Amino acid sequence: MEQFLNKHILKIAIIISLPLMAAWAFADDHNYTFHGHQIDLVESSPPVYTGTITDAKATGRDTIEIKVRDGRKFDLELNFCFDLQFAQGFVFGRQGNMSYFNRVEPGLRIYTVSWGKISTSYPCWITKVTPITDV
Repeated sequence: MEQFLNKHILKIAIIISLPLMAAWAFADDHNYTFHGHQIDLVESSPPVYTGTITDAKATGRDTIEIKVRDGRKFDLELNFCFDLQFAQGFVFGRQGNMSYFNRVEPGLRIYTVSWGKISTSYPCWITKVTPITDV
């Protein structure tokens, strides 16, 4: 076995390293998946996480305006929120466990804080996220 390895070590090294070199060569082409299907990965702006929200206020019956750390603003359209007009604060995502890393996207739960209590019985859901551009 040792003679076989000594005799064919170069061939074995090339066979093992060829897929690695091919992966390295095509690593910058981000528009192809592993199976060769082409997809477009054009993301206009980085995602917004709940931990980056610095300000939130209700601007309409079912709309919340949020501001994030980098200065961007977004309008969040919600399904019918029971006490959005009376809310003194908001909890984005679940309370507690790792809600800091939840993405602000459709389907995220928002709990309102009214009169010092978190209203967990009637959560709101985000239905649409719209960036606000200041003119």
